[in-house]
Order: sequence, then C-alpha cells, then structure tokens
Amino acid sequence: MNRVSTNGPAPARAASANAEPLVSYNPFLPEFRRDPYPIYAAIRRQGRVHRFTVSRISQWLLTHYEDVRGLLADARFVADDLPLQIEQKKAFADRPDDLDVLIRCIRHWLFFRNGADHGLVRRVFSKAMSPIGIAAHRREVESLVAGIVNEVRDEAQFDLIARIAYPLPTRVMARLVGIPDESLDRLMEWSTELFRIMVPPQSIESYQRMRGLVADFEVFLRPHIEQRRHRPGQGDLLDLLVAAERGGVLDEANVYALAIMLFSVGQETTENLIGNGLLALLSDPTQRALAWSRPELCADTVDEMLRFDTPVQGVARIAQEDVAVGDDILPAGARVNFALGAANRDPAVFHDPDRFVIQRPVRSKLVFGAGIHFCLGAHLARLQAEAVLAALTANFPDLHLVPSNLEWRPSVLVRGLKALPVAPRRAAGSPMESA
Repeated sequence: MNRVSTNGPAPARAASANAEPLVSYNPFLPEFRRDPYPIYAAIRRQGRVHRFTVSRISQWLLTHYEDVRGLLADARFVADDLPLQIEQKKAFADRPDDLDVLIRCIRHWLFFRNGADHGLVRRVFSKAMSPIGIAAHRREVESLVAGIVNEVRDEAQFDLIARIAYPLPTRVMARLVGIPDESLDRLMEWSTELFRIMVPPQSIESYQRMRGLVADFEVFLRPHIEQRRHRPGQGDLLDLLVAAERGGVLDEANVYALAIMLFSVGQETTENLIGNGLLALLSDPTQRALAWSRPELCADTVDEMLRFDTPVQGVARIAQEDVAVGDDILPAGARVNFALGAANRDPAVFHDPDRFVIQRPVRSKLVFGAGIHFCLGAHLARLQAEAVLAALTANFPDLHLVPSNLEWRPSVLVRGLKALPVAPRRAAGSPMESA
C-alpha cells in the first residue's frame, strides 16, 4: 500500500506517451467553476484517491461513488473543526477577542459536532425534520410558492434565482421557526452572508463581518425566544429549542446558535438546488417536455436535479486513524474531501451520467451526504424544490430559458448560479426549443 506524508507537495506521477494527461484538483480555476464534471471524470480515471495541495499542505479527494458513500458513514472520519481554524486565525486580527462571538456560535452547529454530542442535539430535531414532520408543512410551503410565483406571473421575463429560488428558503424557514414576515429581508441578507463561513477560505475582515451578523441575529432572536419561554406550546422550531432548554438538553447558547444555524445553512443549498436543477431541466427539450406533461414525476425530477448538478459539491472530514482505500492509505490527520458532485456522476453507478434523465432506474443516495452528518434539512429542501417545479409546470406551460451568459458563484463548496433569466411565454412564432 502507498502511504504518504500529510505535509509537503504531492509527488508528481509520470504519464506514458499514450496516457491521458494527469489532471490535478483545483476548485479555484475559472474552468472548474464553469463546469467541474469533466475535471472530476479525469481525476476519477486516474485512481480511487487523488492527492493535491493547498498552501503546501496535502489534502485528499475521493470521487468514486462507493468510496464516498462508504467512508462518509465511517466513524473513523470526523467533521472538520472550522471553529478551531478560526480560533487559530485570531492572532491576525486587530482585536483577537472580536471573533469569540462567532466561534462560540458555530461551535454549537451540528456540522462541527461529533459522536454522542452530535447525536444528542440532532435528536432534538429528529421528529420535526423527518419526512413525516416535513410533509405536515406541504400545504404551507405550496402556499408560499404560489404567492411567489404569482408575483412574476405577468412579467415578460424574470430572474428565477432572484425572484423565486433566493427568497423561498428564508420565507419557509421563518414560518417553521415562527418569525413574522416583516423581518424577511434582513433574515435573507444575514442568512446568505453567514453561510459563507462554510466556504473557505475567508478573510479576517469577512469573519469580523460575520461576527457582527451573529450579534445582530442574537439581538433579533431575543424577544422571540423570551416569548416562547413565557408562552410555550406554539409548535414551531423555536418552541422546540426552548423546550429542549427547559428540559436540560440544551443551554441558552445552544438555543441561539441552533436557531441561527437553521436559517444560515439551508438558504444556499435549497436556492442552488432550484437554480441548478431548473437550468438542467430547461436545457433538455425532451426531459422538459416529460416533466411538464407528467406532473406525477415531480419527485423523480427533483431526484435527478440533485444528482445531475449537486448543490453541495463536497464535504471535508478528518481521518482519525490510517484508512486504507484500495492500494492507498489515507493517513491519520488527513483532511479528506468527499466529492459528492463527482460521485453523483460516477459511470460505475449511473449509466450515461452526464445526461439529465428523469426516469433513471438508479437513484443517488449521496445528494445530501451520508452518515451522522446527513443533511438535517434534506426533506425540507426536496419539498421546496417539488413545490416550485409543480407551480412552474402548472402556471407556465411555455417557460423557457432566456439566452444569456450564465455566471457561477465563486465557491469551492457549493455550486450555484448568480442569475437564471427565464421567460414564461414565447413570442408568437418562436420555436419550442431550449435556449
């Protein structure tokens, strides 16, 4: 087996004259941002484990479906300690203690908790965020989507991201948490900004801005939390957190931090699921026609949206001990990147993986991760995407893309569009084909 050091540059491997040129993983390249999938495919063909360097420190990338699925659920890997990384950056801040509020907040988020501590907190949400718990909100979500769609009904064209995909997740979460609609604009702004903490690298200045947002969020939440303490039983997620505090499961810091987490981490995942998925669907005339003519395939269509252009492209874990992957060893302490986007295009699992196919016989089990850190809001994100797709197919039989130069957001973790111009009606005489 090949065991390699965690430090120093990755050794170059020689390629024969007839071999495919070796490709290295670099998510910061513009061509990767535009379309990462050919690069993932080339890396996958090179072997099961891909080693690359960031700031002269080695990291590892897994791109094969079975490796990603199996090892994400492996207890030998634990969540990356982002709070500790920010703690280590405090020395570079003008006022090091200025970041303490931010660090204390995210340390309570589920993403950075492991083992029994993670399980204890996750059980607080287990019933409310289960498929049955989320299904109870279907009519409410559909009503919110109907209102948003009605706002663009008479427009010649609109940006699907700005008008539908962006506002919907915060509106839905505000209802589930029990926050009034008049607060939506600032909640959307705060949620979007705070999600960036999950997308390294960030500057000290960026972390300081996030610290201010956490403080603002806490001030905003205080009267709502106090209300639940004095008038329990309202049945929303904030009431759930306060009940867990009353029962001794959570302390006050957890209540505030987890309420902030609910808003911050679901925003871009759902937004990008809707944007990426509808771009793929509207770009394929055959599959678009199938989705519009067969509304009963709505859930299948969302499944394929998630697989084809996965909104969360990857997650990082730390190996607690040496882990063998084929002939390679991931050494203890290694930072391992699980490429969900690559795994969901693995031809060993999905026939013709670069095609969008609604009635695919094999469904991915990796679109929201795996193991104990499987996405808490997975069922809610699916419900929102299904509601949007159902509303668009019912209200806009001619919905189509408007030709434009699409731009992707600069992120190494999530994949999403800055804008997606669409038109609900075709001009007289225009052909029925995708832009």
